[in-house]
Amino acid sequence: MQKLFQSCKEMDKRCYDEYGLSEEILMEHAAEGMADIIKSKFSKGSSILIVAGQGNNGADGVVLARLLHKEYRVKLCMPFGLFEKFSSDIAKLQYNRAVKLKIDIIDEVQEADIVVDALFGAGLNRELDSETQKIVNQMNTLDGYKIACDIPTGLNRYGIAYPVAFVADTTVTMGS
Repeated sequence: MQKLFQSCKEMDKRCYDEYGLSEEILMEHAAEGMADIIKSKFSKGSSILIVAGQGNNGADGVVLARLLHKEYRVKLCMPFGLFEKFSSDIAKLQYNRAVKLKIDIIDEVQEADIVVDALFGAGLNRELDSETQKIVNQMNTLDGYKIACDIPTGLNRYGIAYPVAFVADTTVTMGS
């Protein structure tokens, strides 16, 4: 993994301060980038499992579900009741939008043509707990094409598994 910048937070702050972009606009752009890749590689009607966490990376996944739900068979997986524990107001807002659109929200990992990892992003600064390790291991056993949002869950800032990591076929990063 080649490091292009020290911190996503620094880059996001620059977007807010210098370019007047909001957190919501950045989420929309992140989800649109992932949606474009999915639309270019997979036919409409393919099944998609988006595994979302409680932070902004999870919110990127929720936005992706909203963008794709009309053309694909989308399931938004929020393991261990994470939808009740969002860490930011913007994540709560994105989740409420998904609910209003009646996106299929589940709490267990299941097989799909495409598996999107939106559990943890580049801000992960601790070892994964045992429950999250179990989820990541389940995701890794699925047959679907695997896409990570920002960085595969479980990789630390040096690209080392912390202690396990999502094994992505493609990682979609945003910024710079």
